Amino acid sequence: MNKNEKICVYCGQVLDEGNVYEFHDKIMCEGCFNEHTAVCECCNDRIWQNDSRGDESITLCYDCYDDYYTTCEDCGRIIHNDSV
Repeated sequence: MNKNEKICVYCGQVLDEGNVYEFHDKIMCEGCFNEHTAVCECCNDRIWQNDSRGDESITLCYDCYDDYYTTCEDCGRIIHNDSV
């Protein structure tokens, strides 16, 4: 292995220059980057997929959920505060 080679932390793929994605100091291939990260649909910040406060219909970072959304106590659906 070349000392300058970059390897995806998830799948172990050796990456070429055009296929290196970095997020929070983790180097990934495009596939793992798209699988493990997401974009908040409210502010467009990239977040870890596991950190999404949204549901299957919307991806939200913690700040946007806390500032603009809530969860319905009856059905569990995430709704915008303007619709409460």
